[in-house]
Amino acid sequence: MVDQIKVSRKSGLDLSRFLAAVIVFLGHLLWFDQRFENLQKYSLVEILRTGDQSVLYFFTLSGYVLAMTTSKVDSKWLKARFVRLMPVYLVCFIFPLILVRVMAPEEFYSYPTIGIWLGIAGIQSLFAKYYLIGANSPLWSISVEFILSLSLVLISRLKPIKTKMICLFACELINVIVFQPVINGLTFFLIGVIFYQIKTEKHLSYSDSRTWFYLSGSFIICYWILFPMINISLNAPRIIDLTGVTFTLIYFDQINLRGRVHKVSEFLGKRTYSLFAVHSPILRFHSEICENTCGATSLSNNSFFYIGVSILLVACFTEALFQLVEKPSVKYAKQLRKPSQA
Repeated sequence: MVDQIKVSRKSGLDLSRFLAAVIVFLGHLLWFDQRFENLQKYSLVEILRTGDQSVLYFFTLSGYVLAMTTSKVDSKWLKARFVRLMPVYLVCFIFPLILVRVMAPEEFYSYPTIGIWLGIAGIQSLFAKYYLIGANSPLWSISVEFILSLSLVLISRLKPIKTKMICLFACELINVIVFQPVINGLTFFLIGVIFYQIKTEKHLSYSDSRTWFYLSGSFIICYWILFPMINISLNAPRIIDLTGVTFTLIYFDQINLRGRVHKVSEFLGKRTYSLFAVHSPILRFHSEICENTCGATSLSNNSFFYIGVSILLVACFTEALFQLVEKPSVKYAKQLRKPSQA
């Protein structure tokens, strides 16, 4: 039984995945720390406040890539998918909890017990009350990713594009009424799945015209650069996010990097998941340790040095997590996907 389509990595998508993760990382570094108020006044730094949009793009990209690489969704595929994602998630959920228990026990005991157990199971995103639980709150989006992987079992059986579009509009209707993390992510996940289906069934080819390249490129400049600089992104109408992530996917899907640039993009893209999962607790504990040892005033006076050290630390922990946890998980997941031998 073959459930995985053999396709070559798209370096453009790898690059977009990494850039989105960097936006989240640098946004958490510069916008969640009052010591950097002197930098936050610059309009260019506003670009790094698009972390929420980056997460929405992750969901869209995930739908597209899974639709592109998966031919059959069954229990074997689901097992491989969770083997691929869960080890990194558990390491980055449990270890920060242990550190909080040691360094800030009053915070640890303030966490609802049920929320912690939901987080360990990776399903906290099913409940809006608990989806940010734990000492590494960005992991809520990975929890959503788990549920979206399960939803692909049903989505893969909804063959007509119109049926998937109806599901997308239904999700948006629910989002208007109430916020639910999984439903919110499902909208963007469906965009990726539907776009791939339209592309394959209608035999769309980017080589036929450069119109899509220039159109999508112009829109992502507005969405990721101009809108944040004029403070539109934070309270943007929903349609801007829906359109923005769609055009971002279209743009980077057209890019085929070559040579060393391709290798660099592939190298960075493979480490995106580890970067996203590990950066938040590293930034937090680095900040607290430095403040306790050097003092807040000293850190404010040496902000650029502090930023450099933060980036270096996150890069080191990302590589360690990738080599020790993610890479073996990917290898084992690939073995699970191999066809059974008769």
